[in-house]
Amino acid sequence: MFLPLHNLKRADVFLITKIYPRKSIDDVLCMIDNSLRNLRTSYIDLVLIHFPKTKDAALGDSENTLHRKITYLALEHLKKEGKIRSVGVSNYEVRHIEEIESYGQVQFYFQFWDRRMSRKSRPR
Repeated sequence: MFLPLHNLKRADVFLITKIYPRKSIDDVLCMIDNSLRNLRTSYIDLVLIHFPKTKDAALGDSENTLHRKITYLALEHLKKEGKIRSVGVSNYEVRHIEEIESYGQVQFYFQFWDRRMSRKSRPR
């Protein structure tokens, strides 16, 4: 790993990776294990679910809801195991975040410059 070459420790860097929603828990676990191996680290600071649909599904495909849930719950499991520290999303609309809040255990934080969630979200 390049960190020792620059007199850095793992705690000195914040690693982020992103994945598309997956169709199975095993797919998610495999993706994260591959990322851990490729990054040569025991944990990732933040994993983003990059988009609210799988790569090969149409935007309006009803299966996307299931794939988002599978992916998010698998990432929560990996968080509990210590393989990832935080779970986040990108390119999600308010309705997608509200969907995750209905089954997720990890609290979402909204962006302060985007106030749409502040009217609907409340601390747990």
